[in-house]
Amino acid sequence: MSEIASLFKEHEFNERWFWETYEELVEKYDGFFIAIYKQKVIDYDKSPGELRRKILAKGLKLSEVFVEYVSKKPLEFIL
Repeated sequence: MSEIASLFKEHEFNERWFWETYEELVEKYDGFFIAIYKQKVIDYDKSPGELRRKILAKGLKLSEVFVEYVSKKPLEFIL
């Protein structure tokens, strides 16, 4: 399997795990950005930039990690 196909597959697994465990995640990480790698939360932060720094400090590539914001309240966007 090519590296790109492997990254997409891992991203899909991580995203699915995120939504399947969302209720548990929101109880622990409400208001944080979380980084998921191999179906585990590896770090979290209020700042996406700081979370990025933490991911890179672990020696991981950003393309290997699924990052999402967790919130009990739905996000609202003004366009």
